[in-house]
Amino acid sequence: MLFQDIVMFLGLDTASGNLYFTENFRQTAPQLWTFLLVPQAWTIGIEITFYLIAPFIVRKKIKFIVFLLLISLLLRIFLYQNGMKHDPWTYRFFPTELLFFLFGTIAYHMYKKLDKLNFKESYLKTIYGLILVFTLSYSFFYIPYKMYAYFLIFFLSIPFVFILSKKWTKDRYIGELSYPIYISHMLILMLVSYLKIPTIGSIGLVTIILTTLFSVLLNEVITKRIERIRQNRVKPTANNV
Repeated sequence: MLFQDIVMFLGLDTASGNLYFTENFRQTAPQLWTFLLVPQAWTIGIEITFYLIAPFIVRKKIKFIVFLLLISLLLRIFLYQNGMKHDPWTYRFFPTELLFFLFGTIAYHMYKKLDKLNFKESYLKTIYGLILVFTLSYSFFYIPYKMYAYFLIFFLSIPFVFILSKKWTKDRYIGELSYPIYISHMLILMLVSYLKIPTIGSIGLVTIILTTLFSVLLNEVITKRIERIRQNRVKPTANNV
């Protein structure tokens, strides 16, 4: 699971059989990511890399976390100004992607502080509604630095949205489906194309429906059973109580 993301930075010299670093993997032939069993699983390598260093970061003072975030941001700007302004450098390079993990860490610290306050539910719903509208209408906005504005607003809204929704059972179930949907959607898309499954309007709609149904099946048959096994292992017994 580790290092799949490195494939995105490599090309293959078919004459010599040697690997080489590339600034743009989409300009290589063959593109090495096509040999991955689950292409989108390259993100797991980045996630695990953060989990390995998280214990040494998330417990630090907020000033240290902000400092690391700024270093990651400055590195992103430096690479962008020196020609690294395309995928994979803008999307898959861990040192620059680290800032998003750190934003999440800071959002958690904000939540712990804000959760002690008594916000009116109407205020929380207003924030939730605004970020939802911004998300759904994002492609229709034509403003300078739209992406950066969205990231900032989304980051600031996370603690408030979590305070509002942390006890929503339906929201939790939808969250449980997010990873199965992510990990299976390309497989379903390829099967729909290969099997020439009849589409309704577009292939996207059929893919969404089938991916959601398949994800529900994965969650109920596999994920929940594994979770029960995990929980049973840590349940207190008569011998260790």
